[in-house]
Amino acid sequence: ESESESESNDTAMVAGETVDLPINLHAQGRWLPSTDEFMGGKSTVQFERIGDADRLVVSGRLNPGFAFPYAGVMWNPGEEMMTAVNMSRAETLELQLDAEQGGYQVMLFSGEDAMSPPVRVDLLPGARTIIDLTDYSGLDRSRLRAIGIYAISGESDVQFTIREARLQ
Repeated sequence: ESESESESNDTAMVAGETVDLPINLHAQGRWLPSTDEFMGGKSTVQFERIGDADRLVVSGRLNPGFAFPYAGVMWNPGEEMMTAVNMSRAETLELQLDAEQGGYQVMLFSGEDAMSPPVRVDLLPGARTIIDLTDYSGLDRSRLRAIGIYAISGESDVQFTIREARLQ
């Protein structure tokens, strides 16, 4: 069983309300394809939800044309893309990134302005990662807008799987 990128995940959270934890990112909120195209790049991506919403398989291509090529997915907690949601109780982001090689990064979008630069955290391919969200002074957990998980370097063709993604 799979769900294509054009379909929304189960439930969105409401802006202004403090959200209860833990949150399984595969069961709440909404995943969307995300690339450097927004900044003039030419990378491509597609994804598929596998099983009972516990895995997200992402594949795409990093293409030249932008100084910082990236291809991946963006998790949006709100009903609309980049809507700020109060995740102030969330202290960690845990995820398993299954990938063979290349550079990967989490981008945490937050703050009063949707165009604020994200907090960037490097990910190791093939590893389980626990990010302490309280370590980043530039992250406004009371106005979390999105979490992006991206391939940023390595081979042109990229494929990775996100498992067990949750905020706690």
